[in-house]
Amino acid sequence: MMKHNRKLHKPRTDHRETGVALLLVLLFVALLAVIISAYVYDMRVEAAFVQNHVDTLGARVAAKSAIAMGMGVLQQDLIDSAESGLEPFDAFTDIWAEGVPVTSINSGVMRCSIADEFGKLNLNALIISPEGETNEVLEYALRILFADRGVEEDPVDAILDWLDPYDDARPNGASSEFYESLDTPYSSKNGPMDSIEELLMIRGITPELYFGDPELGQVPLTELLTVHGHRRGRINANTAHPELLVAIADALGQPGLADVIVQSREELPFENEDDLRARGVIDPRGDDSTGQGSNLFITQTRVFRLRGDGMVHGAKVRIEVFARRQPGSGGGSFRILDWRELL
Repeated sequence: MMKHNRKLHKPRTDHRETGVALLLVLLFVALLAVIISAYVYDMRVEAAFVQNHVDTLGARVAAKSAIAMGMGVLQQDLIDSAESGLEPFDAFTDIWAEGVPVTSINSGVMRCSIADEFGKLNLNALIISPEGETNEVLEYALRILFADRGVEEDPVDAILDWLDPYDDARPNGASSEFYESLDTPYSSKNGPMDSIEELLMIRGITPELYFGDPELGQVPLTELLTVHGHRRGRINANTAHPELLVAIADALGQPGLADVIVQSREELPFENEDDLRARGVIDPRGDDSTGQGSNLFITQTRVFRLRGDGMVHGAKVRIEVFARRQPGSGGGSFRILDWRELL
């Protein structure tokens, strides 16, 4: 019987199968790396979002605290006036004019500026009757103000059309028909303005006119005009901006009056109407309770604008408040006329 020697061979591994397996492993590792990277990125974004939310919340708290401190300053001003025994008046020499300086709070900072709204021309006082009759002195002063700024098209008629109850346009004004023909249509207000920003909706009021030109020494219209001023349009001679005083003096036919007011109040603030008369600011011959004559000026203020800024890391929040200060025992109280939060 013949015996055959069989040589045993180990089974060969297919190199192609090995390459495919290695490729699959590499693809899996790459996919896993992408998933991990995406997860880490999402976590970083989420952490940044949470941190930003926390910072914004902290900035909001700081801004509210600034407003509260600003009101405290206004209240203290009333208390100081009562303790002095003198008739109260409001001027840049008062503690409220300094506001609240930059102050640390928690992990951020806050500050508050305070402005006198009675030191501005109240646009809502332009219309003085249901028939659309205007306060002639204020209207003329407003026209002079815009003319001095080099405005080619006087927007005062359009402002009056926005304020009066009728929808008939004045010669250079605008009615709802004009506004409704715009790309983004809206109607004329035909009533008192709720905020000074409404000016930007009125024909002829451009952003350039509204925000002013610092290079030309022009402040924003928000520093000259208001919708929260004296209801009869009277203006605090101690705090009115010189540009506004020039326009009012010219409207009164007393072009040198602005210089008299500015120079006199720098030496000593006006204390009351008798003081205004004694120093030649208002007509000594009598009282004009309508506020349309030379007795347009007063020395006391009831409404203030407070701007509270809160800052925490990169987050900033501004709260703007218009508050009426009500004199009374303990320093008085406040009524909020408008409250807005700006991020």
